[in-house]
Formats: sequence, C-alpha cells, structure tokens
Amino acid sequence: MKSKDTKVLQWEWPAERVPDVRVAVRVDAIEDASSWLKSPSIASNLPDPVRVRGATLATTGDFGGQRVELVLPKVELGAISSNDRVALGLVKGEICIRIAPVPSDVQEAGLRDWLLKWQ
Repeated sequence: MKSKDTKVLQWEWPAERVPDVRVAVRVDAIEDASSWLKSPSIASNLPDPVRVRGATLATTGDFGGQRVELVLPKVELGAISSNDRVALGLVKGEICIRIAPVPSDVQEAGLRDWLLKWQ
C-alpha cells in the first residue's frame, strides 16, 4: 500500500546519463505489474514489468522518501529478490536509471560511503 512517505519512481534506461542521487533500498516485495499498467504506451515501453517496493536505507543526497515504489522491466532485476539490498541511481530525483545489488559485505553503517563510490 502506497503512503505519503512513499516516493514513486519512474524507470528510464540510462542513455549515457550519470545518476545525481544514489539510494540504498531494502526490497520488501517484487510483484508482476503487467495488469497494473493500464496505458498501452507504458506497457509497450516496459517489457515484462514488475513493481518493486522497499524501504530507504541510505542516500547520497536529497531524496525525500522513506519508502520506494518502482515499476521496471523484469530483466533489469537480474537475480535481485525480496529482502535484498539494492542501489538505485536517480536523475532529477524521480527517474531511476540504474539498479544493482549492494554487495553482502557492505555493512549498514557503511552504505552511504559505498553509494558515494558506486559507479
């Protein structure tokens, strides 16, 4: 369920852009989103869409959300699953252009430092 502290992100492919904010998130749920997307234009742009929901753990800049919701193509998830920690690369604060797992050896206290170095 979406609440006022949930930041809804839009997925776009990177197109040579570099994230201006990086966010670490604990994935709480991954769901099929194909039936949720009603617009044919959105559905055609996102093959095999999934919705990822999670809790913000750390950020490198002004983010403004304790929770995150993102719909993206399933292929972009790779082996990411519920309870994993992921890094999201954002532009303009609301457009996610990158998702990657956070290495298991990164401690919670070191997440922000790791995000600052993440390429």
